[in-house]
Amino acid sequence: MFRMIRLQLFSMTVAAGVVLVCCGTARAEDAGVDLGHLLESYNEGIEHAISSIDSLTVKQLMYEPQEDGSMKRAESLLRYLRSEGMTRDVVFSEISHLMGKYTLLSLVGPTIDTLEYRVVYSGLEEQEGHACCKLLLTAIERDADHFDGTLWVSIEAPGPVRIIGKVADPPFPAVEVLLDKAFEPGPDGIWLVRRHTGEAEVKLLVTRRGTRHIFYEDYQVRLVPVGGEGSESGF
Repeated sequence: MFRMIRLQLFSMTVAAGVVLVCCGTARAEDAGVDLGHLLESYNEGIEHAISSIDSLTVKQLMYEPQEDGSMKRAESLLRYLRSEGMTRDVVFSEISHLMGKYTLLSLVGPTIDTLEYRVVYSGLEEQEGHACCKLLLTAIERDADHFDGTLWVSIEAPGPVRIIGKVADPPFPAVEVLLDKAFEPGPDGIWLVRRHTGEAEVKLLVTRRGTRHIFYEDYQVRLVPVGGEGSESGF
């Protein structure tokens, strides 16, 4: 399935994929949705992932479209150990400047603190095959770790299904960073990112834009031992 999505992404522009279209805002209470409880359940899911994962490895495949229609590629292996944090080993790369700061939150999704975000409920909507609550977010904390955009939260098992938006305050020399991330449920109800398309505009002497499509495959997750023995699974 992800190989089909990858081919579709190659033939489209990120600009078309990250435009946010708001067709009116429904009140959460009108749909019987308790926004406070939804956010609490969502954040508990993120915190559960952080506390439950003892170790993790995943293959990261990166593709960068070129102006001549060709594609540059890179492959890395992300490793997470609770005692050491996240590391990335580059297997091979045709892409220069493989930047990126990766933490476990990069893979499981962000927490949404109402002291850091203004949150508006925008109705029920299917996304990535899941019934979701659609939330519009505006960052109060204006930095590179927060974003403005849309978050779709699964109704069945509150977790991040998809995030589309832009970084609130991109780090220099970027003047705009767009993002589109999709997640899937993994072991023990933990949601993990499967694909991430990003577009950045950088301005130094000249202004340039670049796009990268990133896919995550072959997750191997070991959960924190319970009763002296941990569990390991892949997906």
